[in-house]
Amino acid sequence: MAEFLNGERGFGGRMPKGWSEEFKAKARAFWSERYGRPVSDAEAEDIHRNLAGFFGVLQEWKKEDLDSARPNEVRSQ
Repeated sequence: MAEFLNGERGFGGRMPKGWSEEFKAKARAFWSERYGRPVSDAEAEDIHRNLAGFFGVLQEWKKEDLDSARPNEVRSQ
């Protein structure tokens, strides 16, 4: 699944500007199998965008957690 989710250009919170026909077909097949019904290109793109956003939020939370766990740095003036 990770290989599919990384897509042609990876997540990073952005949708690929232009999906190849091969990628669209793989996305439709992947999500159609999981949904138990055919999904359209638009549905597959929406799912991809939603997942990208979700993982982007998780990444931001992790960064915030790591930043808050670091000892306070003293800045010299």
